[in-house]
Amino acid sequence: VTGVQTCALPISGPHLDGGDYAAMADSCEAMAAAADADDVAGWRAADAAFHAAHYSRAPQRLHHEVIRLAERNDLYRSVWLRDAPHRDAQTVIEHERILQACKQRSVLEAVHGIARHQARIAITVLTTAVPEREPAIIRAALQLVLGFGQAG
Repeated sequence: VTGVQTCALPISGPHLDGGDYAAMADSCEAMAAAADADDVAGWRAADAAFHAAHYSRAPQRLHHEVIRLAERNDLYRSVWLRDAPHRDAQTVIEHERILQACKQRSVLEAVHGIARHQARIAITVLTTAVPEREPAIIRAALQLVLGFGQAG
């Protein structure tokens, strides 16, 4: 999902509007309320709605591909969340940064934000599920997205 969301955002981001930003902000509030209520299903639904909003303006085929991959990765997300909503302050910060970058129409910052956010989650899940596995590929992909290693 990470790579597809990262690819969808530059296409979708410039077309987002006030309704999309409001949906993302509402999702952030819903995640906070669900975390306070220990509502895992509510938190997961709000998180999915947040991410769905930022790629909602992608072309239909790409949009459907992101949804398909998100559904496929649902098992891994459940490992990440385990028995309680994700209360990590970093997640709140990352969602807010993505929202602000989208509002400011800073596509590059939004892409970097989603890439960092998704990579951190992927590394966390991998470390939890398979602690002996080194997440080198995830880190390398993130560095590519962030532009490390460019000549110049």
